[in-house]
Amino acid sequence: MSPMSSDELLPHAPEARAGKPEVKPYQARVLTERADLSEKVEKLGRFLFDGTSAVLSLPVDEQARLLKQYSYMRIYLEVLDERIVAFDVAGSTSAATAARPSGEQKG
Repeated sequence: MSPMSSDELLPHAPEARAGKPEVKPYQARVLTERADLSEKVEKLGRFLFDGTSAVLSLPVDEQARLLKQYSYMRIYLEVLDERIVAFDVAGSTSAATAARPSGEQKG
């Protein structure tokens, strides 16, 4: 599963649902954490894949560590996405299904 964009998540974020309870403090922290992590993933991805020789000037072992870091950060972002979707009516599969990018299945 790939991380969702902010546009995909926002309709499922608690503050975006009319008539629903306000965002709980821990949920607000998760939303902030997700935004911060997303920015870091984007910056690292640009550094790694922008086509310049900056990353190629690093030792091969360091390149491998950076790619590994990038991979783990994306997985972490996916977990935060799943948690945010779960904020929408705990136990409801409709929110998770609606937020999942097309072609992906839960599992």
